[in-house]
Amino acid sequence: MVYYYFRNKKGLFQAVTRHKVSMNEFIESLKKATSRGSVKEKVRSFTRFYLSSFPEDAFNVGFYIDDDASLDKESAKKVSESFMEIQELLEKLIKDGEKEGVFREGDADVAADMLLGLLNHVLFQKIHFEREFVLESSVQQITDFFRAMKPGL
Repeated sequence: MVYYYFRNKKGLFQAVTRHKVSMNEFIESLKKATSRGSVKEKVRSFTRFYLSSFPEDAFNVGFYIDDDASLDKESAKKVSESFMEIQELLEKLIKDGEKEGVFREGDADVAADMLLGLLNHVLFQKIHFEREFVLESSVQQITDFFRAMKPGL
């Protein structure tokens, strides 16, 4: 019945995501949430906003799969570019912290990747396994763990 209204999964995906927060809106809001305060506050704001506002319903892998179970390359590319923009935002935050002496110098790309890995793990547990988490507790634990990896926060 769904295919009466939509030609394929991609058409359905596009219709659904028009009514949800787009990744572009999420990224712009993430930038705004991390635009003020100290580096420590910005990292906490990034973590809090990412965990509380990630447009999880827009990223159902089933919408990216073609009939032969391969990823739709165009959709996968758009998602990948969005995640790279998020990583670059976080990497800049970390580099700013290094310049200010808040973080020890190191590979900001790897550090950003690690922090996003922690955040994505919490989200995937919530989305795929319906695991509940307390936002402020998770923000505290993740930023404390990150601080231990990247001393000075």
